[in-house]
Amino acid sequence: MGASEGDVIEFQGKSPTLGKVGAVSRVVRGAVELTRFVALYVSSSSFRAAVNSARVVQSITDTPQMRREARRARPQTRVHRRLSSAALALAAITEDPAEPAKVNLILSELDTTRLFAGVSTALDIAVAIATGRGVALRIILLSERVTPELGRHIQLELQERAPGVSVVVRGAIVATSFNPADLWIATHWTTAHPVQVAVDDGRISPAQVIYLVQDFEPGFAGWSTPSTVARDTYDAGFQILVNSMPLWRYLAERIGIDVPMSRVFAPNLAVDRIREEPHAVRDDTIRIFFYGRPSKPRNLFDLGVAALEHAALRLGARAKNIEFISAGEHHPDLTLASGVVLRSVGTLDWDEYFALLARTDVALSLQASPHPSHPPLEAAIAGAISITNEFEGTRAGLHPLLWAVEAHPMVLGDAVVRAIDQISGSGRAGFTPTADDSLGRPMTEVVSDLLAELAAAEAAQALSARRPKA
Repeated sequence: MGASEGDVIEFQGKSPTLGKVGAVSRVVRGAVELTRFVALYVSSSSFRAAVNSARVVQSITDTPQMRREARRARPQTRVHRRLSSAALALAAITEDPAEPAKVNLILSELDTTRLFAGVSTALDIAVAIATGRGVALRIILLSERVTPELGRHIQLELQERAPGVSVVVRGAIVATSFNPADLWIATHWTTAHPVQVAVDDGRISPAQVIYLVQDFEPGFAGWSTPSTVARDTYDAGFQILVNSMPLWRYLAERIGIDVPMSRVFAPNLAVDRIREEPHAVRDDTIRIFFYGRPSKPRNLFDLGVAALEHAALRLGARAKNIEFISAGEHHPDLTLASGVVLRSVGTLDWDEYFALLARTDVALSLQASPHPSHPPLEAAIAGAISITNEFEGTRAGLHPLLWAVEAHPMVLGDAVVRAIDQISGSGRAGFTPTADDSLGRPMTEVVSDLLAELAAAEAAQALSARRPKA
C-alpha cells in the first residue's frame, strides 16, 4: 500500500526515529482496529449483513454467466448489465410460436423447505393463473447459485403443490424456447428489471407481464442505483397486483403509482392454521415473542432490542418472571437487564412457529416499510397483543390487538409494559380474525378478475387482427 497524504504530512519536519515511531504506532492502531473489525464481523450477524450489503450495493461484479448473456445481447441492451446481477438474463430469449404457451413465474431462488410469506404468495398466485388459463406453470430461477441438480430437486418437490411445473435455472434460459403468448410474473424488483430490459428490447410485451408488488422495495437499498432501478420498474407498464391495502395506499398517495383498487389482495395470513392450533396450557409466565432478524435492516433488530431493554428496566424485578423469546433468525442470546435474557430460538418451521404464537402473550414485530408484515398480524389473530411501529399512517386500525406506535425505543418499550399489565390484569384474548376486506380482497377474487380482464383484452386484440384493413 502506498503512502497516503496523511503519511507524508506526518513525516515532514521529523527525525527518522520519530517517523519510525509514528509508523509503528499507526501499524499497531491498524492491527487493533482490524482485530476489532474481524471480531465484530464474526460475532454480529447484523454487522456482517451491513458490511456485505454495502459491498453489494457499490457495484455489480461480472460473472462468466453474465458475460455470456452480454455477448448475446444487442449493444443498446447491454448498457443495462451493471444495473442488476440478472439484468440481461432474458434479453436474448428464443421465441417459438410452436412451443406451448405457459405462465412463467420468475424468482431469484427458491427453498422448498421455507416457503414463507412472499414466495409462498407468489407461488399460489402463479398456480392460480396457470390453472385459470389452462396452461402449465414454469418457474425461472435467476440466481446463479441454483445449480441444474438443485433445479431438478425443486421441480420434484413442487409437483404436489403445482402439478406439471417445470423449473428452468439461469444457465438453461438460453436453451429454452418461449411462446410469444406466454404470461410472465415478476415477483421482486430484481426479477422485474430483467423483464423490463426484455420488454425494452422487444422480446416481451408489457401487457403480458404481471408484476406482483409485495412491498416498497426501493426503500430496501437506501438512495442508490438499486433503489432507483427498483423504483423505475413500477413505471414499466406491467399489470401490477398489490399485496395489501396499506401498501396500495402508500404507493398511490406517497409515490403516485396508479393501480386500480380491484388489483389489491389481502396478505395470505395463516388464519385457518392459527384457528386450528391447540390452545397452549397457560401458566403464570408471560411470554414475549420478538421477531428478531438482524440480517434484515427493515425489521429494525437493534431498535427492537433497545425497546425490550427499556421494558425490562421499567419492569424491574417483574422482568425475571417474563420469558423473552426471539425467533426469525438465529443470533446470540442478549442480556436485557440483570438476570433477564432475550433467548434466540432461530428460524422455526411452520409447526414450531404456530406453537409459539399459541404461547405468546405479547409480540414485538417491527418493519420499516408500508407492507403490514405477517408476524405482527398473525400474533394478533392468535390472541396476543401485538406491538409494531407505525409507518406513515399505514398500520393504525388494521386489527384491534395490533398496537402501532412511534418507532422510538422508549415508546415501543412502554407499549410492551402496558401490554404486559393488560394481559396480567384481564388475561389473553382468544382467536381474533381481521375484519373482512380490511387488508384487501381475497386473492382468488383478484386473480379471477385479472384473468377475465386479460381474456377480454386478448379477444379484442384477436378480433382487431381479423378485421380487414381499410
